[in-house]
Amino acid sequence: MTEWFQPATLQGHGVVVEPLSLSDAASLFGCCAQDTFRFFTDFPASWDLAGFEEFLQRRLETGHPVVFRTESRETLGMSSFFDIRPDDRALEIGYTWLTESARGTHVNPAVKLLMIGHAIEKLGALRVQLKTDARNERSRAAILKLGATYEGTLRNYVLMRDGHRRATAFYSILPEEWPLVRQRLLERLDRLGC
Repeated sequence: MTEWFQPATLQGHGVVVEPLSLSDAASLFGCCAQDTFRFFTDFPASWDLAGFEEFLQRRLETGHPVVFRTESRETLGMSSFFDIRPDDRALEIGYTWLTESARGTHVNPAVKLLMIGHAIEKLGALRVQLKTDARNERSRAAILKLGATYEGTLRNYVLMRDGHRRATAFYSILPEEWPLVRQRLLERLDRLGC
């Protein structure tokens, strides 16, 4: 997609984050529930493997999705690097979901530590953005718990397929904030034994 952004396999704290392949569709489909996508602006058009593969294909066309697994290769969920803007050295991390068993564990902080660290430390990103539907309290709490700064909510930002006018809450992490965010994530993972 861009020369600035380079996908990579990242590993640490019990998780492996690697570029998504369509061959991952069955394992990802098998570990998520349909209601996972109720706040997503894009989601599978049909709840079957074919619909899920089409959804993943769109993610591959619009960003650099990653799948994350345990070190023993159990699939836990996915996320994406997208809205990659090389001229601004900025990108977004989103379309993130975790299998039910991984929620509230070390997985999300470990994955975000690896992904945000890659963006800021390896790519030299000047802005890592995260956003979510303003109604998604679980996601908003998780983003704040990561240490991202809340920037505001844009009203009527996206018209959802069901006609809902979605307000979108925006967050970011800047390079000067990353050392403290990184330290807090490491402390959190340490408390979780990872």
